[in-house]
Amino acid sequence: MSSDRLIDLQRERAARNQALFREVNERIDELNAGLAPDERELLYVCECLDPSCAEQIAMSHQDYRGIRTDPAEFFVAPGHEVLQVEEVVDRQPRWLIVRKLGAGARLATRLAQPPEAEAEAAS
Repeated sequence: MSSDRLIDLQRERAARNQALFREVNERIDELNAGLAPDERELLYVCECLDPSCAEQIAMSHQDYRGIRTDPAEFFVAPGHEVLQVEEVVDRQPRWLIVRKLGAGARLATRLAQPPEAEAEAAS
């Protein structure tokens, strides 16, 4: 197997792991949206590629929604970034915003689409 294909597989695996954390955070955000004003900080889970990570990151609903505008972007605790599969695009004191690269970006974008949008794109 070529080294490019191995890198693509690593990037896709990372994107799948991070998409699962994104789904958890979406549920957290939905549950809290009606309860907390935009400026109050909520606890979200780190969206790094380590499936055993349980680190929590405090941020406002407004900051969270801002990160969600790009489906290839995730937030991670400082030191949890993996530069082989993502690039750091923003640094905040409590989190970094990372953007998936190559095959990982394509997969993360596809996984962020609602199921009905994915079905329409396939037809």
